[in-house]
Amino acid sequence: AKKASKQGLWASAWCAGATIVFVVLAQLGVQMFNFDMWALMDAFLFIVIGWGIYKMNRIATVAGLALYILERLYMWSEHGPKNPAIAIFITLMFINSIRGIFAYHKFNKAQR
Repeated sequence: AKKASKQGLWASAWCAGATIVFVVLAQLGVQMFNFDMWALMDAFLFIVIGWGIYKMNRIATVAGLALYILERLYMWSEHGPKNPAIAIFITLMFINSIRGIFAYHKFNKAQR
């Protein structure tokens, strides 16, 4: 369960890292998407979610999936689907994290 839950941590790290890279590129004049300084708030949210997943927090892992899906839907509505394979892969990582964290808490409850 712990191993599966860490997938959400890596997915959050990927989302935060990629967002920061795109913001820096946008500030340097490379416009791939419409990333501005407000996108750093998204990166910060994914960092907080990643920390919550590291601490095995159920709310954080569900929030990670929800935030990722909402952002993906927004990006696709603005720019059209770009590389849906990566989106599916990261979504599955968040889903595995949800499964792992909920199983972890269920197992710990049964041990008491």
